[in-house]
Order: sequence, then C-alpha cells, then structure tokens
Amino acid sequence: MGLDEFRNEDFFVDDEEDGGDFMESSAPVAASPRAHRRSRRVSGGGLGLTPPQRLVLSVMLFMEVCIVGMFILIATGRVVPPGMY
Repeated sequence: MGLDEFRNEDFFVDDEEDGGDFMESSAPVAASPRAHRRSRRVSGGGLGLTPPQRLVLSVMLFMEVCIVGMFILIATGRVVPPGMY
C-alpha cells in the first residue's frame, strides 16, 4: 500500500454522517505555553520512565558496570581474588 493509497482511503466515515469532514470542521487549537511546559515536565525526558523506574534502571546499570569491571580486572591479572592461587 503506497502513501497515495493510504491518503485516499476514507478513515473518517462516521464524521461525514455528523455533517462534514473531520479536518474541515475542526479548527486548530493552540495550547498555552504554560500547558506545554507542564506536559514537557511530566514526561521528564527520562525515556518515558517514571522516577522509580529510572532509579531501578540506573542501579542495574551501575551493578553491571561494577561486575564487568571486576571481571576485566581479574581476567587481566591486575587483581587476584583470595584463594585463587
């Protein structure tokens, strides 16, 4: 299905029965700057996550970095765990 076919399909069949095309009957509504700031603050810019989810994700990332770092130190021989030799 091409873009032209998608554009030509009639998705607003119910709106025609109400007295017109959806796009022609509704006027654009401008949001106030205050509402825009509020909606941006709610999203938080944290990949769409809530604060507890971001905390869990950051703790898991920290633990992974610690584990991989210790593995690299042991593998290169810079740190020797007790009881290994």
